Amino acid sequence: MNRRGNRIGVERLADPDAPPVKQLFIVRHAQSKWNAAQKSRDVRTLLAYRDHPLTQRGCDQAEALAAAITSVMRNGPDNEHFAGQKILAGLIKADAIWSSPHTRALQTALIGLRPLHTSPMPTSPTPSPSAGRAATTAATAGTETAAAAADGAPAYEASASGSVSRETGNEDAQKGSTLPIRLKPAAREKKNLGGFDTIGVCRGERCLLRAMSELQPHVPADTLEQMRFTCVDATEVKRKWWSGMRDSKQQLHQRMAALLEEIRASPHSSIVLVGHSHFFREFFRAYLNDKWREASPHVATDLCKHRIPNCSVACCQIDFSVGPQVITDVSLYSPDVYVKLTAGASNPTLCVKGEPVSPTANAALRLYARQPFAPITVAGQEVL
Repeated sequence: MNRRGNRIGVERLADPDAPPVKQLFIVRHAQSKWNAAQKSRDVRTLLAYRDHPLTQRGCDQAEALAAAITSVMRNGPDNEHFAGQKILAGLIKADAIWSSPHTRALQTALIGLRPLHTSPMPTSPTPSPSAGRAATTAATAGTETAAAAADGAPAYEASASGSVSRETGNEDAQKGSTLPIRLKPAAREKKNLGGFDTIGVCRGERCLLRAMSELQPHVPADTLEQMRFTCVDATEVKRKWWSGMRDSKQQLHQRMAALLEEIRASPHSSIVLVGHSHFFREFFRAYLNDKWREASPHVATDLCKHRIPNCSVACCQIDFSVGPQVITDVSLYSPDVYVKLTAGASNPTLCVKGEPVSPTANAALRLYARQPFAPITVAGQEVL
């Protein structure tokens, strides 16, 4: 623990059989109310919330990611979106889902990664006695959340829609889920000065309760019912997992090192991590390999300077045998930016929302074009 009482270490020894080379699929959360308020300069919304949830647009972005994952699972990558969907073809093979405990990140994992963590619903689920005692209705969820925060009541066993944390050991929830979502406090957002979106409001299973409650106005009832069988492991966030003070550079690097050590020690060879732009940018700055920086200087600069877009997926190769700078390759997927293969054309075209981009497009688009085939040309000029 550090001097503020935050847990930053790894409590288990490394698995001796843990693979030295792993894939880490970094997913930035979908648009949050903080993101939207910053864009519109809505100071009232910036100050009115703590741990801002997703907007309707954010829920739609996460749903688009889920649809793309489902399409790849059923049909494989299609020709039009082949490059980006190759990343999703790797993502669907992941054997672990980790998420920041911030509401917007957990909501993105619940919606966007639904094909990975939620099996088709049983036709006649039989709730366990534990789930029956704990279930709450959508109408009372907000009231119970406030009451629990006020009187320090113990964490609920079920969310408003019936989603049950793995902490409860609910057998029906576990049977209905393929991969649990594990909340990782080390992956929380970098705390900047005045960042109310980085201040948590819930601990333990109440993180799930709040996430589901905030989704109800934005997500169809059948989707919420489907997420009822998702397992969320809140073991590591039973205590206060956020800080009200700005992160120092040393504290942030300690936290990143702790998370990286958890990745190394894990028996998983492929992990999906849902989190935040500032944290991920610092992660790239600290761990991008020098050889990769030299081979892809523009892309490396973009990763370390720009924020990856909401609900984008960065596929990172992590090689623990090369020294401290373990990220040896990165490629990025976004539903809106992809490489299009045109019949009869010798080279693919970089597109944004279906439209070819100009050769002078923002350099950050290079992130989306790191694919193992021909150089990318736009209007007859080689762009990447």
